[in-house]
Amino acid sequence: MMRRSTSHLGDLRSVTHLWCEKFNAVPGLGVFASLVVRAIMEEGHGGSLWLVGDPSRVDRVRLGTRLEPDGKTLHERFPKAAEDARYHPWLRSIAQLACVDGAVVADMQLRPLGFGAFINLDAGEAEGPVIVERLADGHTRTIESTVGAGWGGRHQSAAAFCARCAPAIAFVVSADGGATVFVGESRSVVWRETVVSLGCDP
Repeated sequence: MMRRSTSHLGDLRSVTHLWCEKFNAVPGLGVFASLVVRAIMEEGHGGSLWLVGDPSRVDRVRLGTRLEPDGKTLHERFPKAAEDARYHPWLRSIAQLACVDGAVVADMQLRPLGFGAFINLDAGEAEGPVIVERLADGHTRTIESTVGAGWGGRHQSAAAFCARCAPAIAFVVSADGGATVFVGESRSVVWRETVVSLGCDP
């Protein structure tokens, strides 16, 4: 089970659901996104899934490969997901793309818009947005800059993506299996929450 130790804030599924609901995303997006994040964890290499509320904002991201969405919503694609043999392979294919260099970018319907995505951190943006981190005890702390916070490129890029493309959500899986959720409501503030593995499955 992916749960934050000593935390009342919940497991990976509930944390994902909380943030996806905030933006009135398609019903069930939290479940779909958490399954993709779990699949990334199972790959064991780490990776990133970035969700954007307004697909036109993807122009602020450097995509390695841009995809043309077919227009189908999650529910149109998989009206009975549990009974559809294509459902889990489709989610796993997104996870496998997320494990290569760069992130997978999708809209809030989880329609892939591209992969191999990067954010160029310009000198003028070196400080990045203010990060508000939800802690395991329910309190928050403010991180004024991702620079010097000890974060790797995936985490810094995810925070910058959420600020630049807000409203946006980014899920980052580290090679050690931990997951971090970044949420951008505005260009100036990004929420951050970490979910850790307790080493057991539900």
